[in-house]
Amino acid sequence: MPFICLSCGRGYGEAGGYPYACSSCGGVLSFRPEDAGDYMTEVGEAGVWRFRRFIPPLDVRFRISLGEGGTFLHRAERLGRLLGFNELYLKNESTNPSGSFADRGMAVEVSYALSNGYVKLACFSRGNLGVSAAAYAAKTGLECHVYIPPQIERGKLYQLIAYEARIAFKENITRDYVKELINGGYHFITPTSPYFLSGLKTLAYEVMEGFRKDGLDAVVIPVGDGGNISMFWEAVKEFRELGFLNRGDEPRLIAVQSEGCMPVVQAFRRGVNVVKWRKKINTFFQDIASPNPSMGEYALKAIRESKGTAIAVSDEKIIDAAKQLAKTEGILAEPAAASTIAAVKKLKENNMLGHGDRVVCIITGSGLKEPVITHPTAKFQHTIATSSRIFDRIGKTKSLILKILYENPMHGYGIMKLLRERYGVVISMPSIYQHLTELTEAGLVEVKPAVTWRKRKKIIYELTIAGRKTAQQISKP
Repeated sequence: MPFICLSCGRGYGEAGGYPYACSSCGGVLSFRPEDAGDYMTEVGEAGVWRFRRFIPPLDVRFRISLGEGGTFLHRAERLGRLLGFNELYLKNESTNPSGSFADRGMAVEVSYALSNGYVKLACFSRGNLGVSAAAYAAKTGLECHVYIPPQIERGKLYQLIAYEARIAFKENITRDYVKELINGGYHFITPTSPYFLSGLKTLAYEVMEGFRKDGLDAVVIPVGDGGNISMFWEAVKEFRELGFLNRGDEPRLIAVQSEGCMPVVQAFRRGVNVVKWRKKINTFFQDIASPNPSMGEYALKAIRESKGTAIAVSDEKIIDAAKQLAKTEGILAEPAAASTIAAVKKLKENNMLGHGDRVVCIITGSGLKEPVITHPTAKFQHTIATSSRIFDRIGKTKSLILKILYENPMHGYGIMKLLRERYGVVISMPSIYQHLTELTEAGLVEVKPAVTWRKRKKIIYELTIAGRKTAQQISKP
């Protein structure tokens, strides 16, 4: 039977619907291929769907793709020298369509929803899951409701707005609330869905392919809900069982969390199986701040079975690592993703990784989602805002946005329309929201309460006092 409970091992012919749990023990179900064949000789599809033999069977008419998967495995020569590694590699998931590894799972999940006739999606997300769901809903024309915590990173909020997801702020949602959504005709997306999880496994397949000849010592993975690291280990075991990998050649898996919310690290250190953070969450980075991770038990299992470890790093070290990654390797990663760089540095200093170890860091998401490492630049721009060379310093598009907002407060779509009609500047909505994010961080623009326009809620942007002064300076000859 292709669906296996990860807790008790019971098999199922079908996964069933939400909550996709084992009827015996409540464990998470995972799809295990019975015969993958020589998938590496297959042609015709790329990315995630190249591994279709490892994914639950879906009618080809409903398979969708935005080009997810097939991301670059980058040898980090400059960063490796700096950190003391001869072979340090980066699996750059920031190049996925919505900017994160979650797109791998979402391609499969939304294909499954389409094949079952759903026209509405819903999910709760602390970041990348919701953004990815909104992107694939936009591609397929499905309605998408995303429930997010109020403290979500601003860049991800703007992505959700750009994809026109219906957003509601909630710290969490109950199982009863989910049942109401399901009864209302929604396909509820959960990070424990075997369809979503099967897509995540393709990340590991690609990494293991890259080191099939030379072998790999360790893989470093940021951990929030725990699905990514859990599925990485499941995929490694599948490769071994199918004869693509010899027993004993499996890489060690290393989990990374912030010191401000580290339930997996805490459980690993204590040698217990209960994965729960009972203290106050004290980190800015929501994607690795899950106090009660849905896949925490399986993340621990992956770490222990692979003879790996779990490590926590401070937010300050994470931000420093993101800056270091950008300036040495040209990869702008969101801080949660750059936590892997902070981790390998700490592991090397503590002699838990050595110079000769072949190590892969999973860069799970793009820095454009949360441009925290550009804050010093934003402050610098604010400082020079009234100088005579402000136009050159701030850039053409941002200058035009300031001019538009100087006339009237406006929503993002209105700004995009005026840029095109008045100035001939044609850019996408995500780019508009990225400019607005940076102007907001610079203290030149502020976000006003949402207003209803054509039966939709629109966020309005308005210049601050500093923004008005800057716009006046730009307008001078």
